[in-house]
Amino acid sequence: MLSFTLKPALIAIHIPKTAGSTIHEILKNNYGYGLKHIHRVEDRHQWNNGLKYRCNRPFVKAVYGHIMAHKKWKEYYPDAKIITWTRDPVERIISTYYFWKREGHHIDKRHEAFEALQPSLLEFAEMKEFQPTVRTFERSLEALSPDEYFFAGRQEYFDADIKKVGSLLGWKNYSYEKRNVNSLKPEINPKEKQHLKELLKGEYKIYNDILAHAGSK
Repeated sequence: MLSFTLKPALIAIHIPKTAGSTIHEILKNNYGYGLKHIHRVEDRHQWNNGLKYRCNRPFVKAVYGHIMAHKKWKEYYPDAKIITWTRDPVERIISTYYFWKREGHHIDKRHEAFEALQPSLLEFAEMKEFQPTVRTFERSLEALSPDEYFFAGRQEYFDADIKKVGSLLGWKNYSYEKRNVNSLKPEINPKEKQHLKELLKGEYKIYNDILAHAGSK
């Protein structure tokens, strides 16, 4: 099979529970065949470990997926603008927890542990089995400094921020259909939310630092 050196103009990191399906749709509308969606385990392994990636098709303009920032990216893809989408860490964890409860199927070993243990929301945030999911900003974004991100959107201001980044990148099509919305999340006790905020201090630091450097002004 032929493979091609990748020279993307855009690398977009998908953080779970931050409107990922919607952003994927908007990227497809704007880049079409030039969008490479990184979703196979083998592909994510290469990106996440800073290995050079060759694509199965030419003329890729944008890369998107559950990939983790790596310091080698700036060497391999010097012309790529790196963007991501964020969400208040407590709200992201609440959404993740109830998404996992709603889905009720095994995706990987963490989901299997979730099914077996049936943790409460606070247990989910505290247990070591789930820390790769709980501390996703740390895991996915911390390898690059905040000023190396071109743009960081906010889930809470999606419409305004998608138009801002689209304007900066020359997008023409902003149409999308909201997807994967969980309307069954209960209201969380304010004391429980405050406890979660304390647990997620590290996540808030990364979140705030990246928004300070690359967030919509």
